[in-house]
Amino acid sequence: MKISPTLINGRFLTQQISGVQRYCREILIALDHCNTIEQGIQFKLIYPEGVSNPNFKTIDVDRLGRGGGKFGGYLWENTTLLKNSVGKTLVNLGNTAPIRIKSKSYVLIHDASVVDVPESYSIAFRIYYRLQQTYFAKSGFKILTVSTFSVARLSKALRIAPSEITNISAGGDHILRTPACDQFLPANGLKPQEYFLIVGAAAKHKNIALVEKTIRTLKSVKSQFVATGCISRLEFTTRPSSEFYGTSIRFLGQVTEPQLRALYENAVALIFPSKYEGFGLPPLEAMYCGCPVIANRIPSVVETVGDAGYWFDGDLPDAEIQLAAIIDRVSKNRAMLNELRTRGYRRIKNFTWARTAQNLIDAIKK
Repeated sequence: MKISPTLINGRFLTQQISGVQRYCREILIALDHCNTIEQGIQFKLIYPEGVSNPNFKTIDVDRLGRGGGKFGGYLWENTTLLKNSVGKTLVNLGNTAPIRIKSKSYVLIHDASVVDVPESYSIAFRIYYRLQQTYFAKSGFKILTVSTFSVARLSKALRIAPSEITNISAGGDHILRTPACDQFLPANGLKPQEYFLIVGAAAKHKNIALVEKTIRTLKSVKSQFVATGCISRLEFTTRPSSEFYGTSIRFLGQVTEPQLRALYENAVALIFPSKYEGFGLPPLEAMYCGCPVIANRIPSVVETVGDAGYWFDGDLPDAEIQLAAIIDRVSKNRAMLNELRTRGYRRIKNFTWARTAQNLIDAIKK
């Protein structure tokens, strides 16, 4: 019996890769390795022109129309994708979806950050996302998200019951897919176990300024502090990178996956000071690479990292003093870091892309 295809919105392929886009790409790869046809589902990716052709074994692909540029993605979703989704099931993994669609639709909203941390986004972006998400909640969309924390926050923001939102979680094993780039560290003057790593885009809620303040209070620690992330996302209130990463943190820009893996595997620890995350992918990637995690104690990251993290309270007035004490302590006690690595390896078993893909399949079948 021929299976009617379940369409996937491929707009994310036109976007600069950050956490959301990484999530979309990885869940597609995992779906391609699931035997979905035996489970009664045939996926088909619809994506715009101007991007490289995706290569899948079991997922069909169809390139339709143009969707690049500053606003091209929104137009593509609400014209080409909308027209070709009539009467079909459509899965939207990247926070947005066609408006006024009449088919059975799923939309994965990664967090409620436009409500919870509005200062990190432009006014236009906040208004658009709030209107769109409210529409989803009132128009029968099946809403998915990535953590128990995001279920609670979206439930409150969208004024719907938590039972109407499905948590399909996330994975981190993608970071091990390709070998680490061994040349990256020496090319940038870095030595193993002589630097702390910060991974985060240029948004206020990432709280990278706290690390800059912390470095100024350190006296005996001789390690470098390096950061990588995205600084030109349209939705963020963009400013020069130095405002977010400071002058004491060496900003390496956006790196490839092999380069990022090399950074994780050779860092003393990942410092993750973010005040808000829907999930928090960098700590999970770090644990997969055997990199200890020092993080702000926020619910979504605690949900992922559990007992494998060294925690500080970023809301305290003297948070930089607390973080400085942790950095000083772990710099002198590598046995403590080894224990965190061991705990991290235990935690990662709960977060794989195969499990996330199956959660999505189960949500659609249900």
